[in-house]
Amino acid sequence: MFTGSLSQANLLHHSKGFTLIELMIVMGVVALLMGLVGPLTMQQLDKNESHAELLTLKREFSYLSKVAYITGQSFQINIDGKQLEIINLNNGKVESVKEYKQLFFDKKRVVINKSGFTNDIDIVVNFMSKKDVISLNDLINKPYTDAKK
Repeated sequence: MFTGSLSQANLLHHSKGFTLIELMIVMGVVALLMGLVGPLTMQQLDKNESHAELLTLKREFSYLSKVAYITGQSFQINIDGKQLEIINLNNGKVESVKEYKQLFFDKKRVVINKSGFTNDIDIVVNFMSKKDVISLNDLINKPYTDAKK
């Protein structure tokens, strides 16, 4: 006598899964969260990439200073826009050209002499809508003070 209505009640009570409206609400919440978090994540990735490029640039100057001292060769570094060009002054050969994505330079020419020292003091680097000054005096033209006292 109640078999027809009981089976429909059992079917609704024991059904597994989500209704369409529940899925739509969850999808809406996920989309809203992605809209809020996504731009912050991209901004953080750009910030990390620009800092990594800045560290790479500093290492490049330090490395060239050491190479100049060890080999007795002089190097000229031309920086302009997003490009850095390294020229060996002993043979006039372009050693390398590097393109940076996040860093932007004012046009400048830096010479590292055969003793490993530079003719310039500072390089202005623009990144993440701010300016940073790389002190070549601190990076290259400093005395080595690694000895323990």
